[in-house]
Amino acid sequence: HLGAGALVVLGQVERAKKWLVRAVEIDPNDPVVQYNVACNLAVLGEIDKAIDYLEEAIGIGTISADWMRNDEDLVNLRGNPRFEALMQKLGSEED
Repeated sequence: HLGAGALVVLGQVERAKKWLVRAVEIDPNDPVVQYNVACNLAVLGEIDKAIDYLEEAIGIGTISADWMRNDEDLVNLRGNPRFEALMQKLGSEED
């Protein structure tokens, strides 16, 4: 999943997407993998898929709302109703 991020930066989008799929296949229960896949998809503008992976990451592990709120990779998600609802849910779970 980290290599896919480098491929995104290099503009090798299709190769990056293949690596993201492979990362999830290798370790589907790792919330960090799910989160980083979401980040890469958000950067690529694949908003709904990115939020799907964030929901999955949150469902299988601890993800910090503060981290998500400040993660520049997720900037494309801010303002999206699904993302904002997810952030609100995370915020209430941290209280």
